[in-house]
Amino acid sequence: MSKPSSVEDAAGEEQLMLDVLRAQMDCEGVSEKLKSQIRISILKMLGHSIAQSEADGGEAKPAITDDLAVVNSLVKEYLEWVGYTFSSLMISSESSSNDCPSEMSRCELQSILKLEAIGKQNPDLPLLYIIVEQLKRGTPS
Repeated sequence: MSKPSSVEDAAGEEQLMLDVLRAQMDCEGVSEKLKSQIRISILKMLGHSIAQSEADGGEAKPAITDDLAVVNSLVKEYLEWVGYTFSSLMISSESSSNDCPSEMSRCELQSILKLEAIGKQNPDLPLLYIIVEQLKRGTPS
């Protein structure tokens, strides 16, 4: 009779260890990062399928222009600021391609959008947030 109880004890200890590991991974954000990486991998695989159907006459994504790269970089900066790290990873994954310009730094964005002074006054706010504030006030950049 001692053998079944030791097997049951071992199974219980193993479950307890798994529960503790899961809780620790949740606490450190590892679980969400893994889930995000899985989603990105799935989307990449689906993206390949979608790209294949686009080649067969489906609707294609717009070409990556300089303006689109600016918009993507503004959105990515905002997502990171608001704490949507995994959404930021997702937009990077979905918007990247071989012919896409690399993501732009804040300094590059400020220069392109002529927001150097305003961006320097508010270094803790994302540029997209600053632009929205400016538009709401009716103040030209």
